[in-house]
Amino acid sequence: MRVDCHLHVGPKPGESLFQRATSLCELLKQYDLDAAVVLPLQGLFSNCVDHRADNDFIFEFCQQQPGHLIPAFTVNPWSGAKALDEIRRCHAEHGSTLLKLHPWLQGFSIATDEMNAVAALCQELDVAIVLHDGTPPYSAPLQLARLCRDFPKLRVVSGHAGLNDLWHDALLGAQRYRNFFLCLCGLAAYPIQRILAEVPADQICVGSDWINGSEDVFWYRWNLWRRLPVPAKIRKVIENETPERILGLLKPPP
Repeated sequence: MRVDCHLHVGPKPGESLFQRATSLCELLKQYDLDAAVVLPLQGLFSNCVDHRADNDFIFEFCQQQPGHLIPAFTVNPWSGAKALDEIRRCHAEHGSTLLKLHPWLQGFSIATDEMNAVAALCQELDVAIVLHDGTPPYSAPLQLARLCRDFPKLRVVSGHAGLNDLWHDALLGAQRYRNFFLCLCGLAAYPIQRILAEVPADQICVGSDWINGSEDVFWYRWNLWRRLPVPAKIRKVIENETPERILGLLKPPP
């Protein structure tokens, strides 16, 4: 499957979930994509008080187009045991293998015991973590890379490959840790080309950061990616195989 690995869906009145999910899949199809990883939106803010409800919204949305929309879920590590219970529930009840965290918006530091507990549980359950990055102080790529060092079997995804200011740090982290994945989402052409030249393709994926119907963003980022001179074999790994590795469907080579 060719996968958009980074887009967000949140509540939007006036349109049914089926209509919204169908419209999204039609947009994917127009650009020769088979599926998308659907990340939460409302639960990524520090004032969210009911992550369970937001996660269930994402699961229900993705059920409208099973096989094409792949649900992720979120918690806030500051919630302690409650966050760990929600990770267990989403994994057990919905089979989700991807946790989304946004340290900058959710207001937590990656360098805490609470975050370590989340990472340890995700490693145990074989759940990957995709984190927003590129915006200090809480979302620097090398902070994410620290998780790869301390939890070597945990798949950690840099949600924006450091953006245009910190992409070089993301590149260095991916070179050092094979369990560190970079999502090309929000970068200009030059840093993308540097990452392609210096990081293995099976650690790279692509995302649009489409949010609740922002089609201009979707078209801009996928057109930027598709117009780059990338060999077909490398493009296939990045669009097809790396997403499967992140989701735990395909194991990395020895």
